[in-house]
Amino acid sequence: MKLMKQNILLLLMCTAVLFSSCEKKWDEHTEVKDANFTTQLLDQINKNPDLSKFAEYLKQTHYDDTLRSSKSYTVWAPTNQALAAVNPDLIDSDAKLLRFVENHIANQTFLTTAVGSQPLRIKTLNDKTVAFTATSVDGSPIISKDLYLADGVLHVISAAITPKQSAWEYLMSTNTIQKQVLSSLTTMVFDPQRAEVLNIDPLTGKPNYKPGTGFYSVNKFLDRDDFSAQSGREADISHEDSTFTYIVLTDAAFTAERSKLSKYFKVTGTDQVSIDTTNNLTDFNIIKDLAFKGILDKENFPANVLSVGDSVRFHLDKNAVVETHQVSNGVVYVMSSINYDLGNGTFDMYTKLKPIIIQGESINNSINSDASLSNVKLTNGTFETRLRKDPDGHLYSYVYRVNHGNAVNWSRYRPAQVNSVKYKVFWRVVRDYALEPAAKAIPAVPGSTLVYSPLRFAIGIPANVTPGFNYVTEPGAVRVMNPVTNTQKIDPVTGKYVYAPDYEERYLGEFTAARYYSNKLKDGIKSTLAVYQVGANSTPNGTNDIILDYIKLVPVP
Repeated sequence: MKLMKQNILLLLMCTAVLFSSCEKKWDEHTEVKDANFTTQLLDQINKNPDLSKFAEYLKQTHYDDTLRSSKSYTVWAPTNQALAAVNPDLIDSDAKLLRFVENHIANQTFLTTAVGSQPLRIKTLNDKTVAFTATSVDGSPIISKDLYLADGVLHVISAAITPKQSAWEYLMSTNTIQKQVLSSLTTMVFDPQRAEVLNIDPLTGKPNYKPGTGFYSVNKFLDRDDFSAQSGREADISHEDSTFTYIVLTDAAFTAERSKLSKYFKVTGTDQVSIDTTNNLTDFNIIKDLAFKGILDKENFPANVLSVGDSVRFHLDKNAVVETHQVSNGVVYVMSSINYDLGNGTFDMYTKLKPIIIQGESINNSINSDASLSNVKLTNGTFETRLRKDPDGHLYSYVYRVNHGNAVNWSRYRPAQVNSVKYKVFWRVVRDYALEPAAKAIPAVPGSTLVYSPLRFAIGIPANVTPGFNYVTEPGAVRVMNPVTNTQKIDPVTGKYVYAPDYEERYLGEFTAARYYSNKLKDGIKSTLAVYQVGANSTPNGTNDIILDYIKLVPVP
């Protein structure tokens, strides 16, 4: 019994020693061995004699206080030798020095170990973007990296990070025609939400604003309404969050583009207003397609590259690059010429002159913006849009107007933009109803063939037949043929000829737009081109149906 008590006591003593040893080892494990975790960024910079000049700049710009805040930062600190090589013009004012210092600091922590095969694009405190790799930041070599401190990460660099211009800032610093054109698109806009209210007019109840307040500048190129939100950011060459390649044309190249494109933006009239409109339209259509997503290496230009926003297919030639400028949001190439697909008479959405697709259901029969749909006479008739599926499974919709009882009825369409160029015209008319003749095919009797509703295409005036566009006598349906006898099939049950919907796109002819049309011109809808589908000159129901999937206009420069 005594021996058992001794063994229990010995076991308890050993257990106590074991727990004491484990506790000591755990304390040693959790103890911070690296003093850096208790050192602040600013303290680390201040105690490094090789960073004394940068520490001085931090104090001068009050960024010493910023670094003492509770946030985490990444600092790329240039050595004294690096700062001695900086152009004095870049830091010769408080504002410039502030911008310079901010270019070396970013919110959050970034380690070189987190960088993959592509550089990280990091926004600094001056809203510029720098390229961070495992060995450099915006081309400045990192000589001491990834010093993890209590409030961020410190990298020491052997060359200062000079703030780069954005593509927009670079362009505005030039004296090119392209710069003059873009500058001319800047206007002042009044926003009452930004204005200072002096008082309320007792008679009108409207606010009186302090003179000079509420106005801000807007550039029609940077704030274009023809882009979605995403593509707009990609095309905004002042935006630091997008990375792209931008082309600045030499004056000779810009003048050459004017000569090439002006004939496609011809506005009617010889007065100065019309001439200026043509010039402005031409200039805008030169500059609007010169930005490309991502950074393109001039030594390895792709064979084809699409411009952002309007998706024009370009074929860039490295031999036309006369200058290269690295900018904060990508790269700018000054080029002596550009080459793109203008259009060649085939349907291609990536050409400079875009093909036009007019959906049948997009009827706009108004004479002006206030008029009603005057020609859609549907008393005792049917007007609807039908959703169908192609034999290949694709959904499509078409407009369907029947039993209206009106001869030469029409549907008017107004494309948003039509260039002054020749167009090939196609349409697709699909008739998927009333495809059975009234009488049997054999013996042949009246009514044994399908009753059609002829249709035609017209420009400008529906009552007059546009030259080259006569009636299509059998639109929307095709005769089903026997491949062996090459004769039309006959249904063995009904004894009638067999017809099927026509799913093919049909070529109609060509016309040349005499001028440039657009709903964005001064006269709005009156400056658009009226395009018509015209029904048969017949009143009996079943002989004057109007059906349309789409009309397609393909430019032929």
